[in-house]
Amino acid sequence: MRPVRLAVAALLATVGTACHSGPTVTPGRQYSCCADPVPQVPYRTGETVMLHWTVRTIGTPSGPSQVELNAGLTGPHPDVAALKAASAAGNAAGEMTLTAAPVRPTGAADEVPTSVIQIPAAARPGYYNLVWSADEPGGSFGAASVVQVVAGS
Repeated sequence: MRPVRLAVAALLATVGTACHSGPTVTPGRQYSCCADPVPQVPYRTGETVMLHWTVRTIGTPSGPSQVELNAGLTGPHPDVAALKAASAAGNAAGEMTLTAAPVRPTGAADEVPTSVIQIPAAARPGYYNLVWSADEPGGSFGAASVVQVVAGS
């Protein structure tokens, strides 16, 4: 398996646009997903999706971070239109949910929080809804995009 980096900002398979984030704010810090450019190729079953979060410090942080960063893939759907229709109906989950372990940043100056999602070798090919959120005591912020998964080689 080779690590694959993903940014939420631009992959909608063949459509080309995505919902993108504004950052969430914690005292003295902003977290948004993601730091890396989006590969313009589908992901393969068996690969690892790595979401590198962007951290920006604003002023002087007033203590440790209280944010929890979450990410996951749900699907598959036969095409982007079907995924969007399911999402509009409140049912974008599909038959499989792949969840990264929650990331709780410490707030260290050089920290690069990373969410890791393993796509199983047995995952069905199709279009998956990639969702992420930054959750904190005062609220949460997130976004979604579409990721294509094809059979591994």
